[in-house]
Amino acid sequence: MILNIEIKKEVIGSMERCYALASINTMSGKKIIVGSEAVGGECKIYSLEDYTEETIFKNIGGTMSIVPLNTKDEQQESFLISQKFYPGFQAKESKIVKLTKKEEHWVSEEVLVMPYLHRFDIIQNDGKDYIVCATLCTWKNEREDWSSPGHVFVGEYDRNNNTVKNLRIVLANITKNHGFIKVQENQQQTVIISSEDGVYKIFVEKDHYYYKNINGIPSSEITLADINNDGEQEMVIIEEFHGKTLGVYDRKGELLTRINRDASFLHSLWSGSFAGQNIVICGARRGLSDLVLIYFNEKMDLQVVEIDSNVGSANIIVEEIENGLSIISANNLVNEVAAYSLFLT
Repeated sequence: MILNIEIKKEVIGSMERCYALASINTMSGKKIIVGSEAVGGECKIYSLEDYTEETIFKNIGGTMSIVPLNTKDEQQESFLISQKFYPGFQAKESKIVKLTKKEEHWVSEEVLVMPYLHRFDIIQNDGKDYIVCATLCTWKNEREDWSSPGHVFVGEYDRNNNTVKNLRIVLANITKNHGFIKVQENQQQTVIISSEDGVYKIFVEKDHYYYKNINGIPSSEITLADINNDGEQEMVIIEEFHGKTLGVYDRKGELLTRINRDASFLHSLWSGSFAGQNIVICGARRGLSDLVLIYFNEKMDLQVVEIDSNVGSANIIVEEIENGLSIISANNLVNEVAAYSLFLT
């Protein structure tokens, strides 16, 4: 099957070095939170109905991760956000804060200070919230100093008191500890970590935290997708740290195919389906700095559809809409937050 796709783009906002994104449900509908990685950067929230924007904070920046706290039944606007992880890996003071909308103001409460915190998320198992935090490294003397590997921490998060307890290292000494995705499998939430040392899965079961090594493939980002339509999910990996190739591996870590891109610093990555076809969307921050949709047809011929170019997508949110896909992208290179609508023609 060949997908003939119509692509519509709308710039919904501007933000210097926009980087992190999250979708949140509110009393007035679904919104998108966007945070900047820039020194002194800002955080904004955008309505998806009319793209009106509200500034949450200014003059902080360094945001790598945003995690909404509310559920469909809890419409209060509340989320966790990382701050002070700046370009060039300047992150000795990085931390997590909680932001809550109270009347017309956003109230900030510090949750946790963790140097070089790069990614984090909340997983829910056994009726409890657990916070999983991944540090890129533990210390740097200069930008290319990787002599102090990062760790993965897990602790219990108390939403009511906004505290973390029993925080401990689950996975230690991971070099270039970069990729992080939350996965739902068999009614259990886990986290997959990707690094120069390989891919790991973090488990939290009744206060028992542990990990399993999946493979030793040097990886920057990872997503799970049945890219070859065989009924099994493969691992689609941005190979090497901020690399320029996508490797497709089976669950045993065997390479199935490699997708070479005329771009570098691959960064944003998502997988799902569109019009019944399993797809991957990937964005690059250097070279062509493009955002592309990738799939294989029934003959296993690689198909690449350019969504945009020269934008440097750092992260994306993708959701199904009626007869199509909606993509929100933090186009870091051009300081824009963009919405793309994809439809079959």
